[in-house]
Amino acid sequence: MLEEVIENKKISYSLDFDESRKRNLFLIHGASCDSKVFLELSNKLLKKFNVMSIDLNGHGESGGEGFRGVVDHAFVCAELLEKKNLGRWNIMGHSLGGAIAMTLALYKPDLIDSLILVATGSRLRIPETFLSEIKKGNNYELNKEFLRNSMFDGSNDSILAPLLEIMQSTNPKAVYKDWLAADSFDLSRRLKSIKSRCLLICGENDPLTPPKYHELLNSEIPSSKLSVFPNCGHWPFIEKSELFLEELDKFLSSLQ
Repeated sequence: MLEEVIENKKISYSLDFDESRKRNLFLIHGASCDSKVFLELSNKLLKKFNVMSIDLNGHGESGGEGFRGVVDHAFVCAELLEKKNLGRWNIMGHSLGGAIAMTLALYKPDLIDSLILVATGSRLRIPETFLSEIKKGNNYELNKEFLRNSMFDGSNDSILAPLLEIMQSTNPKAVYKDWLAADSFDLSRRLKSIKSRCLLICGENDPLTPPKYHELLNSEIPSSKLSVFPNCGHWPFIEKSELFLEELDKFLSSLQ
């Protein structure tokens, strides 16, 4: 992993850049995770795209203990993109990462070619009972239950085990702040101000950010396209990886 110091904290990221590749992809992970969640996807994307993936503040190898607000994470992402100065980026955000991506599109549109919003929403409310449990910090069983419930096939240990390992390695203080940031996030009245072209991808069976969340995004964001994956939960880029790559490639190829 590479490093930049942003707001006096070490921010870790991976970057594979070759000028012969025509498009840049910046990947933003969701709550309780880090950039390793995109590792398999990134390796496939490198055949066509330049790829940068960040460990958000307090996650993975980055310093800090996370933030209670999405705007703070968006600021760090913008600072990293500006420091690298490699042109405009297609921003892909998963779940809380999608909230960060939308915030970037509002405040730093000059950095962005397009948005790929995966399993997210304009308003992410978290049950108080979940917040109370996650605050305790001993989250193994809670994380395991969360993952099983968030997938179409919760018995698929080949998907669950590596995700659980990532979630267990994340600083519990950062995890709690992740969910507070999600709970306070609300862009529902500002979606029409997002001018970037946008691909929306969600699982038909996602209980966390269901299709109706994405239908709202699609109806409000002026230039958007919605793709709903059948037999899929909250992790389309893992649960339906080949279909995900196909949709992503079609969308990015259509950009002028």
